[in-house]
Amino acid sequence: FQGNKFGEFVAYDAATGERLWSHKLVGNAAAAPMTYEIDGEQYLSVLSGWGSVSNLIAGFTYGEAKAKEPARVITFKLGGTEFMPEPLVASVTETPKSPMFGEPDQHQLGMQRFAESCHFCHGAFAVSGGVIPDLRWSAISANEQAWDQVVREGALEKQGMVSFAENLTKEDTDAIRAYVIQQAWLAVTNGDAVAPLGQ
Repeated sequence: FQGNKFGEFVAYDAATGERLWSHKLVGNAAAAPMTYEIDGEQYLSVLSGWGSVSNLIAGFTYGEAKAKEPARVITFKLGGTEFMPEPLVASVTETPKSPMFGEPDQHQLGMQRFAESCHFCHGAFAVSGGVIPDLRWSAISANEQAWDQVVREGALEKQGMVSFAENLTKEDTDAIRAYVIQQAWLAVTNGDAVAPLGQ
């Protein structure tokens, strides 16, 4: 049995590798499954969620960010009658929240600083895997003051987003914001997102 990042839980023949069975999970199943017995019945459990490293830094490999699902222990048994819950509906509109701004040198600086300080959580190329907000679609990216309050002043520290004021200058954070918005518009150009109404 093995899970994968596409949300499948698969049984393979141990000798041949032939795929014997699969079940669609609500999240991925990167952790190893385990089997156990209670009162003569065999159970198979696997941890499901979106918390693996690849989901943080390689969201672009999914084609689209997944809705943030709560982590679950999912258990199977022969003759089981319960069903998986329906996936959460994505609540974020994938559209740029600001017109593009900045010059190529600012975008280049933003890309470099994003790669150094942001991509470990928010994803390479500013494409989130869904565990942590995709900054391209964040309303905070539309407002320089709000961006600074979060990135430099730590306004969302209680939610896990610490201040980067000691690591990034105001020039750096402005460049990162320009880069993130550039990436949002690149997604529109590539057909992966829609432009705001009237633009």
